[in-house]
Amino acid sequence: MNISARILSIDLLRAIAAFGVYMFHSSLFAGFDKFSLPISIPYFLVDVNIPNFFSLGASGVSLFFVISGFVLTRSWFKNKNQQLNFSDYYFRRFTRIYPAYLFSVCVTLLIYLLFKNYELSGGVNENKPSLINNFFIHLIFLQGFLPFSFQSFNGTLWSMSTEVQFYLLLPFLYIFWMRKWPLNGVLVIGAMCIILRYYGATDLEMTSPIDGGVSYSVLISYSIAGRLFEFVIGLYIASLEYQNRLRRFGFSKVLFVLLITAAVRWKGPGWLADPFFGIAYGVILVWFLTNIEDLKSVYLKIFIVKKMEHLGS
Repeated sequence: MNISARILSIDLLRAIAAFGVYMFHSSLFAGFDKFSLPISIPYFLVDVNIPNFFSLGASGVSLFFVISGFVLTRSWFKNKNQQLNFSDYYFRRFTRIYPAYLFSVCVTLLIYLLFKNYELSGGVNENKPSLINNFFIHLIFLQGFLPFSFQSFNGTLWSMSTEVQFYLLLPFLYIFWMRKWPLNGVLVIGAMCIILRYYGATDLEMTSPIDGGVSYSVLISYSIAGRLFEFVIGLYIASLEYQNRLRRFGFSKVLFVLLITAAVRWKGPGWLADPFFGIAYGVILVWFLTNIEDLKSVYLKIFIVKKMEHLGS
């Protein structure tokens, strides 16, 4: 597989993930219920509720996590016979994401100052950070650790805290574990994440609402403790690619995994949904990586036909 094809496959998946997240938030903004959509059947005067398929778009974050694990780990495997430079890695990660992130945080602060009624030195709730404190908490990616700042400043930035936690962990995962025992690493980390998510979702104290913030169960589900499994799935796929062990399979297998995952999302326990999405999107990533040349060929044929039709009209 050439480099351009590999980049195209990743860009396509990123676009799909971004569109899914956009549709999910748009449906909530439009007033749709997170889990069900009311449908009226004409002439029968019957209203039925169907699963809100827009909510599947929220799982686009899981796809981003899988892709991050894959893309970053590929660069580490490429340097297998070279000295791994930690400082260079962290500097490149910082310069890649922080300027845009800083701009977003500053714009959020400006919007609060201009349009929101928010205490600068302290909120009405004593546990809630002041606007300025919340601003600085977000500047250093700590919002994912604190129930009172998580989603209280800019709710869309929660995933950046989780991403940065993975960036910090990746070199150590690669050197001490995943380079030698990638499959074992995936299984152990997957089991740990699922146990933590189960504990967070079933323990009464963890699920209890916190005045002015989110429950600790939510923090576990959204932080690296509950999402590392999705990243290491991408890491494992990168290790398979490096060893030329990626195998092609038909789209029917992809569809089968997606249907199981959708069923878990709607009917299964909530703490199990994200791990299933991590597995499903890992399968999709492998399918894209091993079939992208065929997809490019189909796209080029359609593009050429459309051009010929245009010229002939």
